[in-house]
Amino acid sequence: MGISFLEPSFFPLQKPIFQNRAWKRTVFLLLSPFSIHVPSRTKAEEAGTMMMGVNEASKLILLGLSVLPSLVSTRPLDGFNPRSDGASPSYEPNFQLPPINNVSHYSNGSLWYQWRPKAHFIHPSNQLGDPTAFWMGEDGKLHLTALYSFIRGSGNDSLFTSSFAGSTTYDLLRFEDDNSYQNPIQIGAGNEVDFIADFDGSVIPKGYKGLPTLIWTAVKGLPISWSIPYNDGYESQALAYSEDDGKTWIKLNGGKDDPVIRLPPYLGNVVTGFRDPWVMQNKQIDEILSVNGTWQHEERPWYISISGGIHGDGPRLFFYRQSEPDNFTSWDYLGPILQEKVNTSFVEPGTFWAGSDSSDGSNYETSQLTNLGYEGDDEDGLALITMGAESGRTTHSKHWSLYRMGHWAKNPENESVVLETTMEGLVDPGMGYACTGTSNVTDHRRYTLCWIPEDFTNQDATKYTQEYLGSLTLPRELFVKDIENVVDSPIVRTRGSWAVKTGHLKTARVDDQGGKVGASQDGLVNLTTLGIRPAKELEAFRSEAEVSHHENKTFKIDADHLVESKAEGSQVETDPSGKIQKLYIPFERSPSSRHWEMETTISFPNASLRNQDFGDFSAGISILRSSDGTKPGSEDFEEVSVVYRPANESIIIYRDTALSKASVNTDPEIGKVRLWERRDEQGRDKVEDLKMRIFLDGSALEVYVNDVLAISTRAYYWFQDSLRMGYVYNLPTDLPSSSVLEETKVEFKKSSWWQGLVDAYPGRPKEKEKLIRKLKGYPQPENNPNQQGIIYEGTGQVPEFPKYP
Repeated sequence: MGISFLEPSFFPLQKPIFQNRAWKRTVFLLLSPFSIHVPSRTKAEEAGTMMMGVNEASKLILLGLSVLPSLVSTRPLDGFNPRSDGASPSYEPNFQLPPINNVSHYSNGSLWYQWRPKAHFIHPSNQLGDPTAFWMGEDGKLHLTALYSFIRGSGNDSLFTSSFAGSTTYDLLRFEDDNSYQNPIQIGAGNEVDFIADFDGSVIPKGYKGLPTLIWTAVKGLPISWSIPYNDGYESQALAYSEDDGKTWIKLNGGKDDPVIRLPPYLGNVVTGFRDPWVMQNKQIDEILSVNGTWQHEERPWYISISGGIHGDGPRLFFYRQSEPDNFTSWDYLGPILQEKVNTSFVEPGTFWAGSDSSDGSNYETSQLTNLGYEGDDEDGLALITMGAESGRTTHSKHWSLYRMGHWAKNPENESVVLETTMEGLVDPGMGYACTGTSNVTDHRRYTLCWIPEDFTNQDATKYTQEYLGSLTLPRELFVKDIENVVDSPIVRTRGSWAVKTGHLKTARVDDQGGKVGASQDGLVNLTTLGIRPAKELEAFRSEAEVSHHENKTFKIDADHLVESKAEGSQVETDPSGKIQKLYIPFERSPSSRHWEMETTISFPNASLRNQDFGDFSAGISILRSSDGTKPGSEDFEEVSVVYRPANESIIIYRDTALSKASVNTDPEIGKVRLWERRDEQGRDKVEDLKMRIFLDGSALEVYVNDVLAISTRAYYWFQDSLRMGYVYNLPTDLPSSSVLEETKVEFKKSSWWQGLVDAYPGRPKEKEKLIRKLKGYPQPENNPNQQGIIYEGTGQVPEFPKYP
């Protein structure tokens, strides 16, 4: 039996009297009635709470006083362990008081509004998974889809028994649910070809019968993982077509077991995965493969890349081509277009420009392949592959979101092509995963979106408190970015997420020709990297802002003159000995909501870059900071800070929240950014400024830096007044004895923020009661064109797995 405390409506606490939350909590504990949780087998008692009334509670005040010393300094007690069936516990959140230790004990749906994004692609309720099957029609309508699963299980169904649910948009700002917000499902599992689950796929806008054609992974068995033996046939690639512009998909032959690619190219249960087909046409690959004459047709072929790997050998992308034009049901295996050894990386060991020394992992998934130019897709551009990689990370479910760029080349061992890599990096070093995209049919910009899962400590329990899980990132653009007039040095010649520019959309590895490729007599070199920036459509967040603010002051701060640098309202944080550790400088005005965009520019001295004498010296932006008067370091203090640490060239997102580690993960997110030393037109060598754009939308936090880094995470806050924004400056732990004026000088330049963003789903109701679907089983479209072929719905005996030769 546990005891919790609920704020009494009969004695409201007046904020002017109880500004200090510790005192408020003390009085609250004295005056609140007790809520007694009694375990019971009855349905009513499982879903509810036996409450003592006010009179009974008043009789127990003496008891409250006797235990007060231990209760005032701790979180309210948890009542009981959450149940997997989603039955509703009785705690109700009060955002004026600290949260309970484990927020999964709050009642179902009680946190629906607290962290829900407003401007992101998100399902009406339940779980969102990988983004998939993006395509744009000739009319400019963009179709975006993500995996969809009910959060409640029954029988054999689970969060992996996914369907597809989507929305359409013309401007990447406002979306309309396919079919309806009550049921946006386009295709669901349960037929012979996919009786367990539907995994990622991609779309040919005019394919089978001249109609939009989906090729996706149909699943007949689970579990599937790179870490366990594989079962050939668990995953196959199937075809469906649409007669209603993608609102629903009709499976080939009524959903019979007729996949277009039934088994992986290597049999004997040796692969680590065989899923997530990516379909494309590619002029450069056509030209390479036409040399051997294996394609004897005038029409351009379609290709499929399927993600996976080989146990004990390494990750692979298996590459296929149509057997003949206009035949989308027969495909020939050509060979791997990308293959790496287990837990290796292209980049220089110990530099972490691709996340870790083992970033490529054991298995690839969710890949996209294209040729990229300076504004987006370009048939004459650099070869680009983005992919998820499994096993090479110690956190984030062992997932990295990677990219490789370079050039296509003939594979000397078979009839395929291979990617000759000249650089490798991260599409998103944070929580963003399963990134995929499509091209704008008009200007060919390459849109890419990633999945941002939740970051709860126990997702299976906490999912009921929100009644939804996950969203996609805001749309990003990928492009080729040149970095010119870089001062040549050994750090330039270290393999990383850049290459030497050798011509128009031509690159070479930085260590080619003994590290002399692209070298010039004036000591400069031109580099190329992958550019990542918010889609230009998001400029509407500024033009349509409810309110905006421009911070016009410029601050120059260094460790020797820290106190003199303080602005009005600044806060200095010290260690127990009184030594200054951190300075916070508030903006003149902060946003009043958690839906905004901001941008800032900060300059760092060259002497601080890669200087280990100043290991933890950093500076950046503080957001979601507690109200003035809340002591930093206390359990009520909240702050998210996005800082740059010059010593290891890293953007770090620190997440300090009133929520405990039993509720959410608070580990920092880290991504690497190099501030290049470049020569300007006056012949001066200068370090680049750090330019950040930060988007906060509920708990979804995305940071873009210098058009080369995008990092996403979850920022869970609790108190309604944790809204402040400002600059933050962190001192080195051990200052060198010599003057540190130059090495720690930071200039905070002008900053701005725009509040409001855009309501991504204006056609949806805002009340949670109209959006939450508490269903079990396999999600299916309301007007399911495959209904007659459904043989399994997640309950009872699983159909017998087919026998393959």
